[in-house]
Amino acid sequence: MSITNCKLQKLLHCLNTKEKTHEEMTSDLIEIIGGKDFVKEDISKILNVNFLPLLSSAVLFSIADKMMTLYGKETIKYFTDITNYIIRKDPNTAFHFIILLIIDNNARNREVGRNLWDEIAIYTKNFDPFVLTEQQQALFIISMLQDIGNPEFRLPPIMPLFNSNNKNIRLILYIQLTKYCSFYLGAVKQIFDKSQIRDTEESLNFKKYCENYNTFIEKRINCKELNPLYTQADIYEEASREAGKLLKDISSQIGTNDEFERLGFRKVRLARGYVWRSHDGRLQQLAHIKKSIPYPAGLHALSALESTEYMLKINNNWDQIQDICDIL
Repeated sequence: MSITNCKLQKLLHCLNTKEKTHEEMTSDLIEIIGGKDFVKEDISKILNVNFLPLLSSAVLFSIADKMMTLYGKETIKYFTDITNYIIRKDPNTAFHFIILLIIDNNARNREVGRNLWDEIAIYTKNFDPFVLTEQQQALFIISMLQDIGNPEFRLPPIMPLFNSNNKNIRLILYIQLTKYCSFYLGAVKQIFDKSQIRDTEESLNFKKYCENYNTFIEKRINCKELNPLYTQADIYEEASREAGKLLKDISSQIGTNDEFERLGFRKVRLARGYVWRSHDGRLQQLAHIKKSIPYPAGLHALSALESTEYMLKINNNWDQIQDICDIL
């Protein structure tokens, strides 16, 4: 048995027999995590229901910080299940832990925090950002919008900060959202309109900004000189032909490949009017299935230099930055 296993078994015994105080056991657990003999395989032995009474937000942060140093982004998968479990038992602990990661100086920790936030999005709808200090609110806004993540997960907990009594918080939110609009204007406007936001100088300015930006986009769409359907018609037509050929090839493979039948696919005949003919000859309506997801289309419009600057801004460790503009 490894040294770490022995220490964990001893700690679990103390937890069951209450030989030590909660603070002493928590201190012991953090010491084990920071030990030289601690390895990745030991994480699953800690992140389980047996040690749940010791997994405070501070302890979880210590584990995540250690794991990020050793294993990078792979850390996320170790925390997803336990975070989902904890948030049902003690949401305050889970939220505090994830917030600590999201607003941390270390860029890797912030990335893990944002990913965990997205994983538990079903539980974050009622999160109150005003439980954070004003400094934490500012960092929360910047970090959550920095990587252009899914607005359905990122915006609902942030929009209420337009109601902050601190003008600086409202101004930071306005500045960061105007940049975010370049990628998700429609989704931003929809979530903004649904949020219960009182009229402040910043919220009214942002509403006006969205309206002006939307007008600009409509004018640009109507400008044929900027429309690739007209300016690059040959390339577009060639791409359409190739896409058509690919679909035909796929269709022919479905008709001749036994593997598709083995997986449960069966050939059907399509008829006009969005119907298909079953094997007994009856006509049936095709089901209409539609799904839309927000997509940061503006990301592909960035130049090489802009893309580099964007990545540097995300990957900057905040405690090593001297100019605040390198964060905002």
